Amino acid sequence: MTALILLLVLVGFLLLAVEVLVIPGFGLAGILGIAALAAGGILSWTTYGPLWGLTVVSGAVLGSFALLWLVAKTKVGRSIALDARIEGTTADESLDKLVGQTGEALSILRPSGQALIRGDKYAVLTDGQFLEKGRRVVVVRVDAGKLVVEPVEDEAEGAVGDSRGGRAETDDAGDGKDGKNLGEEGTSPGAGLD
Repeated sequence: MTALILLLVLVGFLLLAVEVLVIPGFGLAGILGIAALAAGGILSWTTYGPLWGLTVVSGAVLGSFALLWLVAKTKVGRSIALDARIEGTTADESLDKLVGQTGEALSILRPSGQALIRGDKYAVLTDGQFLEKGRRVVVVRVDAGKLVVEPVEDEAEGAVGDSRGGRAETDDAGDGKDGKNLGEEGTSPGAGLD
């Protein structure tokens, strides 16, 4: 009976070795190897008692891990194992290069949306401002993988009297007296501030 137990354990180790070294994946040889090791443990348990059964099962488990560890140290094991290193930059590092770049809001930013910057579409957000679609924006920083934008300054200064941040509309003469964006007395906001 001892010879059968040893044979089952040896066959189990050999089948596991074949599974690891020769056959890729986990298939029939691996399942049969585990079954042979389990059968050896069960047979020793029923023949020699729980102490010997636990000893064989523990030895089979530890032997399997030792086999895998030793195989990983060999040339064959290193050729099987994936040892690739991922090189490159994180998303935040590549987004950092966009700080200071200008673009155009592709959607209404309330306060988040999309903008076209250097020909690419990005998810952006503002610091709580609502900006209209088509508004020129500048990237001021990267926060949690999102670009934080602000309106371009020259447009913000040209938007006097327009609470939405858009441009004030004037007539062709540019005097602001066409009825749009007028103050209380029919003059443009800022008239008489000379």
